[in-house]
Amino acid sequence: MNKLRDTVWGYRLSIFVAVFLMLVELAVELALPFILKKIVDDGIQVSNMDAVVYWGVWMVVLSILAFFSGVTNTFFSGRVSQGVSYDLRKALMEKVQKFSYSDLHMFSTSSYITRMTNDVTQIGNTLFMSLRVMLRAPLLIIGSVIMSFIIDPGLTIILLATVPIIITFLIFVLRIGSKQFKQVQQRLDEVNRVIRENLMGVRIVRAFIRAPKEESRFGHVNSELKDDTIRVLKLMETMMPILLLVMNTAILLLLIIGREKVLAGQTNVGDMVALMNYALRVSSVFSIFSFLIMAFSRARASAGRVAEVLDADEKLPELKEGRVNLRLTAPPSIQFDKVSYDYPESSEYALTQVSLQVRQGDKLAIMGGTGAGKSTLLQLIPGLLVPTNGEIQINETSIADLSISELRKMIGYVPQESFLFSGTIRENLLWGAREVDNQTMLEAAKAAQIHETIEKLPNGYDTVIGQKGMSLSGGQRQRLSLARALVMNPKILLLDDTTSALDAATESKVWESLEQMDSTMLLITQKVKTASKCDSILLLDHGEVVAHGTHQELLATSTIYQAIVQSQLEEGETWPLLTTAEQPIELN
Repeated sequence: MNKLRDTVWGYRLSIFVAVFLMLVELAVELALPFILKKIVDDGIQVSNMDAVVYWGVWMVVLSILAFFSGVTNTFFSGRVSQGVSYDLRKALMEKVQKFSYSDLHMFSTSSYITRMTNDVTQIGNTLFMSLRVMLRAPLLIIGSVIMSFIIDPGLTIILLATVPIIITFLIFVLRIGSKQFKQVQQRLDEVNRVIRENLMGVRIVRAFIRAPKEESRFGHVNSELKDDTIRVLKLMETMMPILLLVMNTAILLLLIIGREKVLAGQTNVGDMVALMNYALRVSSVFSIFSFLIMAFSRARASAGRVAEVLDADEKLPELKEGRVNLRLTAPPSIQFDKVSYDYPESSEYALTQVSLQVRQGDKLAIMGGTGAGKSTLLQLIPGLLVPTNGEIQINETSIADLSISELRKMIGYVPQESFLFSGTIRENLLWGAREVDNQTMLEAAKAAQIHETIEKLPNGYDTVIGQKGMSLSGGQRQRLSLARALVMNPKILLLDDTTSALDAATESKVWESLEQMDSTMLLITQKVKTASKCDSILLLDHGEVVAHGTHQELLATSTIYQAIVQSQLEEGETWPLLTTAEQPIELN
């Protein structure tokens, strides 16, 4: 909560001005019934028109002052509300950007979206209402009671007796309401999650004829959201009749006893007019308390959810001044020294004691079964994951000593899932390197074998692609993702099964282009034909290195690699596969 309070405190000047203007409005509102008493007692009762005009002018002047104070207060309140909302969304985004992959799993994607939008909006709206209404409401009650006590202490006791009862009831409702509104926000997370999954997987849903089932699943979470919302609204709406019953009873007693006192000459008509005005003001405040309590309960729940993200511990080290800025002019060497990594939610290591050396400009193919740790190994190099044990070095400098931002500028990373952003193809290609010229972009697209495809589109490189590039084929998305990495002219190129959706001819052309790259390259592949073209091959199994060498060396020494090669041999194909060795290698 400290970061949330600091964000609000950053607008303290506007808050002070808004509160001051609110107090001016409040003072006028408390003064008007007293002035009305003067008009009745000193003017109307004694037929003194001068007194009526005098106090009437004061009422008009003060009303105008309250009007301008209210308008100006609205401006400053809006500035605080929208400014804090903006800063919170920005802080949440910056926080999420600093999270490591494992940190991101603390909350679901739909929950992050809800917290950055709905929860922040609730906080902003409540801040606005606090500066306009919420702070004014309790002060108006206190002020009305004090002014009533000044006019007639005896009658004020009737009004005063209701206040503790009502406040106790409101605190009780507030505690229950905050818990229930937190549950409503969690239900909203679930609704957003189901909507997101169905929008992203709409093709799968239709292909497996799962639309009725998904509609039923959405109906279930939607129904739970509705039921929880109705339950908390019932609680809030129950407040109104109870509050009005208590206040109207107090006003009725005030009228009955006040009448007797007027007839007995113990008080005058002006006093009763003022007392009734104050009593009605207190009643009007309590009548909107159900709305205020509901807004405050929702904001309290939302503030807690936002604070959960802002106060979350980060496992990814933040950038610090004084770290080494390693500027590469040539492809570097990469060394793993007994590197291990375990995901927080897993009881087993994803990588165990991995040691390897990739020489400058070499190309290393990484192979292994599902869950072998291939993608984990690649993600350790740009610092997307932080090793549990061991050390990774770039040109004999530990990446722990490097500036993470500078390190990533030297790396071209193509993840297993080809993620594209909404926008034009040009914007996607220049997403990681906006300062490059158009010719560099075209050369990267040609190297990725996507240039001709782009040129055939209606608007070429300015063609707008949909969310995640769903309007493109899997192979086209992979090549665009590769081109985006090549645009950066990286000295380290990390490819996570980048050509899995390409046909053999296109993949061959892509590989020819990659061979010309001036980069140290690590690529994950399941294809022996691709791996055999690399300088060396790393074979992983359950997070451990089981073989490391050239294609020919592994054919001769690794039974696991031999089995992989054997499974990919086409009919009539013989050993050695895609090599220039003079003699074939016979397998036993």
